[in-house]
Amino acid sequence: MKRIITAILMCACFFSFSLLPVSASDDIIVTPVSFSVNEYDIIMTQKQNKNTSMSFSDNTEINSYEQLYLERARLSPLELIEVHGYTEEQVQILKEYTGTPIEETPELRRASASCSGYVYGQNCSKTSLGIVAEWNWSSTPVLAGAAIHDKVALRWSGTDTGGNPLNLACTSKSLQTKYVGNGGVSTYNSTPSLVLPYGAVEGDIQMERGFGTVMRTAKSGTLRLTLSRTGSKSIKEAGITFIYAHASIGFNISLSYPAGAGISVSTGATKMFNETVRVTSSGQTLG
Repeated sequence: MKRIITAILMCACFFSFSLLPVSASDDIIVTPVSFSVNEYDIIMTQKQNKNTSMSFSDNTEINSYEQLYLERARLSPLELIEVHGYTEEQVQILKEYTGTPIEETPELRRASASCSGYVYGQNCSKTSLGIVAEWNWSSTPVLAGAAIHDKVALRWSGTDTGGNPLNLACTSKSLQTKYVGNGGVSTYNSTPSLVLPYGAVEGDIQMERGFGTVMRTAKSGTLRLTLSRTGSKSIKEAGITFIYAHASIGFNISLSYPAGAGISVSTGATKMFNETVRVTSSGQTLG
């Protein structure tokens, strides 16, 4: 059994490293802007704000985050590792958890999922920008399931070489989500929605897919856009805002796009990250 678990972990490590981009082309080295947040830190913030009321759409009541951790800890070690991506150390921490308030159990942070994000430019020029946004969960967050739908979105604003605002049209877009579990690895392809004609797209992530005993959870994904100039002026750069919104209750998330810039999330959602970078026509990505 130990040899099987070790092999699974080695595959998981290989899979996670494969997410990091190496180059946008054969001769341009890509340096993505990256960021990461741990769900334990997010939960602690919500508890401090006294936002601990949760419910699933299947009418199963969840009254506390402590209950979520206990429910996860009841799974078998093999399922925790094979389906949910935990390490042996994390499994041990979960198995030793007795339901104490999580603010009094800081070791749970090491057993909680981290969500990392990456943004970089690809095949960029003065006429169009290729934008790639990726995310990766280290393990399944404690609030997950087929009823949980997360959201990813990109918002942009262009600038010409004279420093003036420049409308950039989205001429191609795609969203791919990778699912990992006891049924192996699968991908789900979809087309994100254009929610602002010259400014934003968003896509839906179902956190769990499967049938019977075969189960896979959404562990990573990639949102790709091509932004093309309108008119004859050359592109200098684009400001890109990337958001991953994770459900904290069992309802669909809605995003809104206030005038000016930024992305807002509805009640019952958490911004795992909401970062803005700049992508230039030469392909540089600047934080």
